Amino acid sequence: MAGLATADPPLVLSSHPVSRRLIAEPSPQKTADYKYREDLIDAHMFSLALPV
Repeated sequence: MAGLATADPPLVLSSHPVSRRLIAEPSPQKTADYKYREDLIDAHMFSLALPV
């Protein structure tokens, strides 16, 4: 995840409090919780990549 900040274009996931918390917390052990967290991160990454 940290490598995304230096990508071209950069995706800085720490730019929002919720995504900052998602990447700071350890991954959940339960499959459903892990998938939910993964979906939230994917959606945030997609929103950062949209043209303004």
